[in-house]
Amino acid sequence: MLDLATKDSFAITGGPTAGAMSAHWTDDGRVIGAAYSGGAYTAGTDGKIEAVKGLPAEGLIVVRQMNGKVYYTSNADESLHMADPATGTQTDLNLARVSDLVPSPDGKQMLALQYNDSKITLTMYDADGKNPKVIAEGTELSGVSWSPDQRLIAYGIKSAASGTNVMGLYVYDLLAGKATSIALDVENPQTVWSPSGKALAYSVWDGSEFNSSVVHLAVGGLTKLYGCLIVRSLARSFLPGRNGLEGDDLFCRRLLSRIF
Repeated sequence: MLDLATKDSFAITGGPTAGAMSAHWTDDGRVIGAAYSGGAYTAGTDGKIEAVKGLPAEGLIVVRQMNGKVYYTSNADESLHMADPATGTQTDLNLARVSDLVPSPDGKQMLALQYNDSKITLTMYDADGKNPKVIAEGTELSGVSWSPDQRLIAYGIKSAASGTNVMGLYVYDLLAGKATSIALDVENPQTVWSPSGKALAYSVWDGSEFNSSVVHLAVGGLTKLYGCLIVRSLARSFLPGRNGLEGDDLFCRRLLSRIF
C-alpha cells in the first residue's frame, strides 16, 4: 500500500495473513482481501493488518466488503455468502458459481460475474442477492466498473457469433436500459472512471505493452476523446530524458490527470 501524499509504503504480509492473495478498497477507506493463510484480512492506511472475524479459515477466492458485511466465495464453495463480522452470522445468498463481485458506489447493489457452462453472465443484484438484472452475457467478461453516479457500467466482453469471436468494450446505461459499443477488437480491458464520472479510461495488453485510452462522455452520447496510444510519438518530445514505455506511461498519466 502506497500513501501518495508521503510516498511511504508497506507490504501486506506477515501477521495473521501470511501474505495477501487479493486486495480491494472497502467503503470505509481500508483494504480487504483473501489471505494466503486462509480466511481474509483487512489493512488500514496506518499499516495495521488484522484477520477478519467470522469467516471460514479456508482458502477464499472472492472477498469484498459492503456496509460492514463481507461477501465471499471459497475454493470449496463457489456460491456467494455474506458474513456479518459484528454478529458472527453467515448467510448463503444462493448465487451460484460467482467468480467476481463489484459493489456499487452506494453499497446498495452489486455486480456478480457467474459462470454457467461455457458462458459467463454479468448480473446486477441488490445487496441481499435479490432482484437480479442481467447486464451482459458472453464467453468472457472483464474490466467491470461502475460510474460514480451508478448510472453506467463499463465492461469488456467476448462472444461467439457465427463461429467467430467478437470482442469489445461496452458501457451499459441503467436508465436507458441498453449498452453502447465503445471500442471493437478490445480483449480483456481494465477500466476505471474519473471521479467526476465524465470520462472512462481503459487499458489493454497487446502482448508486449499496455495501451491506454480515454473515453469522454458527451451530452447525448459517448465519444472517444483520444488514447494514449495515439500520442505515443509525442511523449518523448514532451518528456525529455525519458525514453520507451516509461516516458509514454508518465505522459499518459499527465494527460489523464488533466482530463479527470
